[in-house]
Amino acid sequence: MQLGSLGSSNYRFASEVRPTFANAYHSAAKNPLGIDIDNKNIVDKAASLKGVLEGVDLRNISSQELANLGTALYQAGEISDNAVINFIVGDSNLESRDTRFDAIAFFEGGFQLTKTNRDLSSSQSIYGDALNTLYNVDKVIKNITGANVNTTA
Repeated sequence: MQLGSLGSSNYRFASEVRPTFANAYHSAAKNPLGIDIDNKNIVDKAASLKGVLEGVDLRNISSQELANLGTALYQAGEISDNAVINFIVGDSNLESRDTRFDAIAFFEGGFQLTKTNRDLSSSQSIYGDALNTLYNVDKVIKNITGANVNTTA
């Protein structure tokens, strides 16, 4: 797979989101997913996390699946305290934890809201960290599946 197709231009806010990585419970994995990762790290993570990420589609996932994914990645030291909390909560407006939704579009919407509503600006780093992590997880998933998918909302 050509990793160039996974570039940041495929994600709506990739140039604006920043990691605020801190995993208080587990020591961080080498080059954790919650930090900006390069193409070599994407390939390495695809190999080491294949069992956790195989079959995951962040554009069509239930809140329960996202919570389970977040918990597994957090326990592996791959994502931040903040990201795991956001993954566990997911979209709490859905009628059930099994209802499927587009997690990337959902968190992009939350990030956009923090940019346009002054009262929510303090939440921008929270959504930015979670969204940065989702983008990185999605890049690794694309590497595992060999997908060359347009990831714009």
